[in-house]
Amino acid sequence: MGKQQLWGLKLLRRNNLPVHLSVGQKKAGDFSGKFWVWGDGKKTHIKYIQMAIRSRKRLPPGFYKACEKDENASVKHMASIAKKLKIREMK
Repeated sequence: MGKQQLWGLKLLRRNNLPVHLSVGQKKAGDFSGKFWVWGDGKKTHIKYIQMAIRSRKRLPPGFYKACEKDENASVKHMASIAKKLKIREMK
């Protein structure tokens, strides 16, 4: 992996170590098409968020508010599943 950071993999850490977010990443993000845009402008494909929901990992900051604002039905469905599973957001 080297110096290149893979943001999708940050959501899917297998060990139970806490995920450390930078100051920019702690800001609430938003959806842009098929990508989640973090507070610092980096993008994660929506499939990694779906994988995180399936494995019950914490979701990006501002995920639920962004899902409420989004008009895409699949995003709203993804949020309803995450709420049923009681998955929290990263801090």
